[in-house]
Amino acid sequence: MKFSNASSDPNGTTIEWQYGGSNCSGRFFSQQNVAILEFILKSSLVTVTYRIMDENSVAICIVEVDEKAVPSIQYGNMQRINNLDTYVTQ
Repeated sequence: MKFSNASSDPNGTTIEWQYGGSNCSGRFFSQQNVAILEFILKSSLVTVTYRIMDENSVAICIVEVDEKAVPSIQYGNMQRINNLDTYVTQ
């Protein structure tokens, strides 16, 4: 992944990068704590939306449409694990 550009205005921060030789773009909206990233690939378009819920959790939605216009959606939440020692087998 090659990062190429970023700019900020009252409507959010715009970013551009290259992924697998394809130009991609995204925006971060600080007041809503939302980032929308678009991967425009050779055989599909992938849109990833992150919403920061609080300091320990993020909601995520991934929508992909392939060259045959078949959509797929994945969504869920990510939570910070506060105490990793709890999950270590001794």
